[in-house]
Amino acid sequence: MRDYLCNRNLFVSLFLWLLTLQACNRTDTNMATPVPETTVAPGSAEEPPQSETISKPPAPVAESATETTATPTVKAQSSPPPVAVAQTDISPRIGPGYFAGKQDAVIYSTPRVEKLSVSPDGRYAVVSRHINAEGSLLQIWDLQSKQVVKECHEPLGVTAVAFSPDSQNLAYGAKDRAVVLQPLPGGPARRWVHHRLSIGGLDFAPDGKQLASLGHDNQLFIWDVATGKLISQAIDGEGRFATQVRFVAPDRLWTLGTDGKLRWYNLKNNTLIFENEIKLPENTWFQTADDDSLLGRFPDHSLHVISASTGNDVMPPPFQPTPSENNVLKPSQRMTTVAVASQSGDFAFATADGTLTFGKQTKPKQTAQVKVETLVTDLATDQEGRTWVAATGTGDLLVISRNQKSEPRWLEKQETDGPLVAPRFSSDGKTLVTVKGAGNVISTDIETGLVQQRFTLPESKSTNEKHHVTMVVADPSQIYCGTSTGTVEVLDLKTSTLSVTIPVSSSGSAITALSRAPDGKQLLAGDAVGNAVWIKPGNDSPPVSRQAHKGRVRAATFSPDGRWAATAGEGRTVVIWDVAQQSRHSTLNGHEDVVQALAFSPDSRLLISGDRQGELSLWDPQTGKQVWKSPMRSAELQLQDRPVIAEMLKWPDAFPDQGITSLAFNQEQSVLAVGTVNGYLQTFDLVRFHELSTVFTGGPISDLMFTDDSSSLLVSIVPGEVVRCWQSPRPPKMLSGHDGYIRFAALDESG
Repeated sequence: MRDYLCNRNLFVSLFLWLLTLQACNRTDTNMATPVPETTVAPGSAEEPPQSETISKPPAPVAESATETTATPTVKAQSSPPPVAVAQTDISPRIGPGYFAGKQDAVIYSTPRVEKLSVSPDGRYAVVSRHINAEGSLLQIWDLQSKQVVKECHEPLGVTAVAFSPDSQNLAYGAKDRAVVLQPLPGGPARRWVHHRLSIGGLDFAPDGKQLASLGHDNQLFIWDVATGKLISQAIDGEGRFATQVRFVAPDRLWTLGTDGKLRWYNLKNNTLIFENEIKLPENTWFQTADDDSLLGRFPDHSLHVISASTGNDVMPPPFQPTPSENNVLKPSQRMTTVAVASQSGDFAFATADGTLTFGKQTKPKQTAQVKVETLVTDLATDQEGRTWVAATGTGDLLVISRNQKSEPRWLEKQETDGPLVAPRFSSDGKTLVTVKGAGNVISTDIETGLVQQRFTLPESKSTNEKHHVTMVVADPSQIYCGTSTGTVEVLDLKTSTLSVTIPVSSSGSAITALSRAPDGKQLLAGDAVGNAVWIKPGNDSPPVSRQAHKGRVRAATFSPDGRWAATAGEGRTVVIWDVAQQSRHSTLNGHEDVVQALAFSPDSRLLISGDRQGELSLWDPQTGKQVWKSPMRSAELQLQDRPVIAEMLKWPDAFPDQGITSLAFNQEQSVLAVGTVNGYLQTFDLVRFHELSTVFTGGPISDLMFTDDSSSLLVSIVPGEVVRCWQSPRPPKMLSGHDGYIRFAALDESG
């Protein structure tokens, strides 16, 4: 036993000696050559500080990332960017810093229409829009007055809508499993919750006394509208997903599911009795129905009218496209949506070229067309087919009257004519401020996606190249708008008014940069001729102008402690300002192109700058020394494929057309986030100077903001979308082994 212990101790000692020897011979792959010396131009009373050599700059990155077809074309650089991609290890001091995991849509710039319906008498239209990843805004429009008479916000979304036969009530299904009954034009709503899953279909009985709700749990309920009591229920089949329900008589109704079967029921003595089942044509997308038939699109994009009683065609296909030799359909041959009037049988369908075709089931060869020149995604009409409402791909609403010789009129249309202005987060991170059209300033709540306030600047009621908004900055109580004529317009959020107009640029040049001091007492503006202008909105003291750059000022920012400010411009320089003295502290040289993004660290001890070529520089603002320097991955968007880029070129004062656009530190200042014009979001470990993750967001990034706990990162995308990138604990791993599609995956209790 003693010999065994002696031999064991000898073996352990030898093993430890070998590990020590191996560690001594190992080369640290994170070591690199020092940053080239940079030039710092001091203020008049200062000596030029020496540049600093970093001990651990980033190592070269491996060019092994695979680009998907959804990302823009990547343009190769002459030399690889010296940034190391951390695949298995990050500093224990920063914790998880990857933001390439789950993403949530927080705000949609153009909320798309998900549900559309017109009341039987043609007076009302209900529109449900997706305003973010989950929530919906339901609007009830009075088509005569062109006004919204009721708005309902459903945080989890809307799944179904139906009007009562007398047009006095609207029923809709919410994703929280509730059936909601809303009196028209207004009044308190009633909510009935009995389904286990969300609602798939709703319909009123012809006399309006009962309401049928078909849940995604395949439960069919009949409600008494007057009392809200559940009077009958049935299980609507098995192994299918319920989609539609329809009354054809007070005592008869049918349901439709994803299995392509239509099930008929009788309602006798408040009891649902299953009658029979009709097999419908396979692979058919049924979009709408009247009492006797369903209208559906076949795989060849032909439109068929199918009998609900027999499952057979009741007339020749109203639309039958003929594909070309290579089996490709033109836009005029691709049907996008269809609607039918429940009483008259009149129908209409839209094709991808923006053409609406109107017809009658009784006279299938007699059709009429209306050209709307835009993609129509949804259609609805009243019971007689007199008034039609079309929803476009951009969320606009068009009203078409079939009984009058009148032109189609827009019920709602997005403003598209005007300058492109970068959307910005408010200082407290609770709202996003955007500018649409000629001068419509919009404040949107980030938590709900709902518009809080809208302003129209008095001098911007029409597009005016001589006077328009160029940029915005906001705090919880005010919005500051820089203009092309050198003024700052101050909007009061409490009174919803324009409180003051401040003349800023003495030459009348456009305001091209704007920042608010942390205490809210000062603004720092930059104009198109290189001036940095100090403004005190709260008193009558005139603005103080200082020459800062040789050309347009591209960025301005304050340090969180309020001691320093920084501006950047077309002279490839960054100027550090003493805020108390409103004077130049030093000038930082080192960029090879226009600097257009700046950000101070939370402790005000570091400043990051990004330029048009995609190069990052980290500085000590007090000494002017450069701490770190790294190029970004670059990508070039095809201008013809990205209309928003063409808008950037038209309005150079409002937004850069390439390079880095936004920068942000997390609260621990261990992670840096960088946004670019081409839509790439990259994060970096500032402890070990590793690249952490790269995400393609789909559009030009205008602003970035970490949450206080660094659990997520808000990303603003031109022209006004917001996504939330959640932190993931480590880089994603590819697990191989399956030969086909993977339908399900799950983790055990340990994760």
